Amino acid sequence: MTHQSINFGVVSRFYLIGGGQTLFDAASYLNSKKYDVTVLTSERHHASYVKHDEAIIRLWDALSLINVKSYLLSKFDTKHEAFKDFDSDSLLFTPSSEWIFTQEIIDRFNGRIVNIHGSALPEMKGGGGLSWNLMMGERHGGCTIHLVDAGIDTGDILLQQTYRLPNSVLNLEDALAYGSKQSTQLALSFLKKIESQATFNRTIQSPKAGSYWPRLKTDIHGFIDWNWTVSEISSFICAFGKPFKGASTFLAEKKVRIAASEYEVEERKFHPFQYGLVFRVSDEKFYVACKGGSLVIGDIFDDAGQRLDLTKLIGRRLHTPTHYLEAALRQRVVFAPVSDDDEYRTNL
Repeated sequence: MTHQSINFGVVSRFYLIGGGQTLFDAASYLNSKKYDVTVLTSERHHASYVKHDEAIIRLWDALSLINVKSYLLSKFDTKHEAFKDFDSDSLLFTPSSEWIFTQEIIDRFNGRIVNIHGSALPEMKGGGGLSWNLMMGERHGGCTIHLVDAGIDTGDILLQQTYRLPNSVLNLEDALAYGSKQSTQLALSFLKKIESQATFNRTIQSPKAGSYWPRLKTDIHGFIDWNWTVSEISSFICAFGKPFKGASTFLAEKKVRIAASEYEVEERKFHPFQYGLVFRVSDEKFYVACKGGSLVIGDIFDDAGQRLDLTKLIGRRLHTPTHYLEAALRQRVVFAPVSDDDEYRTNL
């Protein structure tokens, strides 16, 4: 349902809050148009990687190369010096923002906060994005520009586009890259409309429609339950694959990671006591008995990233202790500081 419209008027100053390729591409575009651009980013994002002039470099360095002012914040502070010049000609744009904005913050910026979210709202509010899609076997995606309100991804929609992942996209890394390009296209379209002082129709999101999914963190949520069907396990591994560290399980007492897999439907039926057992090793692959078929894995790594010798796996069992599975169900991640080896620091 559409109601009223909004025109931001002349905007000469942009504050980009968050991180990722879309933020960098937006900053680069606005900078090329001689706008006053300031980036505020969190620990989660500032050392992650973006593409700049065909090179893959850290966001912080990329912003420096294009001479865009940037600040690293441990928490969002409306009194930060960067906001001293905020006025009616300013706009906050938040690609991949780490922070949830309260009504007090929204009022401080006179409602001039716009977010880009990586789904076709009202579907897939929250975090985890394409990982949840891949778990569900869902090939449709989208991205949305919306006003920020005090809810989570519930503000009025201004622009939106949908897409279907091409058949060539078979893993999370490629899905994220494809989705990022779609988001950048929509973000630049939005900024060009702002530049031309376009008026946007506002579409209300019904609270009775759509879905919400929480953030995922690989080290907490990425543990394989070998009682799932083989297709469910394979899609779960895909959801935690590159650029993240891979889904986790155990080989005896050793924690191991699997970043990619395939599966084959078997005519024979494995008994539940066989689930997780490696029953064949051949051609640099090994086969694991699962409900409904065999999981086919090419590489398996220990927690330090060292590849295990596949020839020594025959007859061994992959298993996940129950307390890890229960912890994955219990724990919810809203915000988590990162370390030097965190998944968000990997080369995206």
